[in-house]
Amino acid sequence: MPTPTAADPLDILLAHNQWSNKVLLESCRTLTHEQFHRPFPIGPAERGGLHLTITHTISAAGRWADRIRSINPPRAALEPFPFTPPPGHPAPDIRDRTIDELLDLNDRFAADLRDAAAYSHTHGMNSTIPLKFPQPPEKGGGFKDYTFTRAAALMHVLTHGHWHRAQCMNILRQLAVPDVKPLDLSVVDWQAEGEMFL
Repeated sequence: MPTPTAADPLDILLAHNQWSNKVLLESCRTLTHEQFHRPFPIGPAERGGLHLTITHTISAAGRWADRIRSINPPRAALEPFPFTPPPGHPAPDIRDRTIDELLDLNDRFAADLRDAAAYSHTHGMNSTIPLKFPQPPEKGGGFKDYTFTRAAALMHVLTHGHWHRAQCMNILRQLAVPDVKPLDLSVVDWQAEGEMFL
């Protein structure tokens, strides 16, 4: 095993997020199209299985990278909006993407997140970003204004990815595909594998 060197928590989480998405996507290569898109009653998978859950995770990384860097409006979502998007947002770019297309987006959006982290260091991790989020019908619909620090926004998008990858691992276990092994996607697994993407 190579000698570990990673010591900055944010750098570690950024690299781990990119790596664990990659490992998850590579594990899906043996799935049939139906298995990859089969709905499951958990999170985004209700609307599109593993494909939509992974697409949502990668899409959120890109959109939060834009928000953190004060790019307004953020890039188009890669999935249907569950609610009406804020005014001025581009229409979602919804399509059936291959594993290789998702891997490419993962790498590009991970680079944007690293840029967002650098932007946050320059502008102050405690500097704030205003956001307008749609509210579900049961909360009256419309939009609500929020303000977050850039540090909280970065931590949100990185923990958000881990949350959805856990859902994906649960789905893979339920699919019981013989060629798909249980995944080890923790930070220590990332470090044991050689600290890829640092």
